[in-house]
Parts: sequence; structure tokens; C-alpha cells
Amino acid sequence: METYKPDQPSGITIEDVVSEFDGKPHRVTIINFGIQDAQRGRHFARELARYEFDPVQAEAEIWREAWQLYPKSRAFACWFVQEAKREYAECTEKAY
Repeated sequence: METYKPDQPSGITIEDVVSEFDGKPHRVTIINFGIQDAQRGRHFARELARYEFDPVQAEAEIWREAWQLYPKSRAFACWFVQEAKREYAECTEKAY
């Protein structure tokens, strides 16, 4: 299971989750998109803003980087893009 908790550490944990169907606990591997992943996206976006990429170029580069970092996880790629686009927008707003 993949989770998005950017205020908690990135990583993998194993937890018991109680099934709503049968009420039994099941061991689940949880991979969290956390602080380190979010910081990576924000840093990448700041670099794009620093080198004055326009918004269309920046979005293309952000998606390229996301798929390169997380080729097997659509959720992680989307969360990376979300964090990076937010940071890029904040950086470019400050410039004007």
C-alpha cells in the first residue's frame, strides 16, 4: 500500500490492518511518500525556477523527473509532481 504523508519520514513499514470485510488483521507493507521525497520534489522545482524555466517547460521537466524517480509508482510520481508544482508556483510568484 502506498501512502502520502509528507510530514512523516519516507520509508517502508509493515503494519497490521483490520479488514472491514472479515474483521481479521492482515499484514500490509506500507510505502510512504514522506519528507525526503517531498523535499526532493521541492528542491527540483526551485532549481527550475532559478534557471527561469517557463511554466510549460517546468511542468514537462517535473513529469520527466517524476517518472525517472518513480517508474513503477503512478501515485509517487503524481505526489512528486504535486509537491514540485506547488513549490515552482511559490518560487515564481515571489519573483514578480
